Amino acid sequence: MLKLLINSLAKEFYQQHAGFFLVGIYILFGVVEPSQLIGYQKALLLAGISSPVGIAIVFVSWFLYATKVHFFIKQKLASAKYNFIKETAALKKNMQLKMWLRLYFTILIPVIIYVFLLIGLSIKYSLFISATCILIVFSALIFGLSWLTYQSVTLSFLINEREPVRFGIKFKKPFFSWPLFHLLKEQPLMLLMCKLLSFVFFKAMAVDVCRCWLRYTYIISCFIGICFVPCGFDFYFAKI
Repeated sequence: MLKLLINSLAKEFYQQHAGFFLVGIYILFGVVEPSQLIGYQKALLLAGISSPVGIAIVFVSWFLYATKVHFFIKQKLASAKYNFIKETAALKKNMQLKMWLRLYFTILIPVIIYVFLLIGLSIKYSLFISATCILIVFSALIFGLSWLTYQSVTLSFLINEREPVRFGIKFKKPFFSWPLFHLLKEQPLMLLMCKLLSFVFFKAMAVDVCRCWLRYTYIISCFIGICFVPCGFDFYFAKI
């Protein structure tokens, strides 16, 4: 059953999110020269373990990736194509949890690689608190994903039969709003990640613009001071 899950769910996840991984590979490996790649990677890893802000960014990125994986698995389990997975509910609890743990280990391979690298650097530079936090957070993340999926599969026969309250008001969505409603309903996490990236890039650009403006203002003021202050002194001494 585990091979079947890996060949279906894990393989389809990597295929469906190939563009996402290509962008990540470009950001991590393609933005610098090959001669600077090792130093660039080491600087990124050290930035993620040497300060509370850096390690918080690492944990948030892991959480977003895990949330993306969870919604993907949840969506696939709800489709009729994967009804065979519900048969795993007949297995023992420990066997089910081990099966889902192994599946998530396969899907979280990109995160696991950086977990080992971060822990290795933390031990090398005696950052034992960072290593402990990384180990605890990642363990809680993967065990939490496995437990949620186990609960979803085991308790899938419990159907909530409550019907939603309807007030009789019908609202016809305009044509131009269909893509937005599709994003809100089908891909809310992708929309959130795009907004967060846009905010980060916009803030970085705004900071750069402010720095450039202050720099040029300082240069212009110095130039004006150099040009006009001596002229003012010459005029003053000429009057005397």
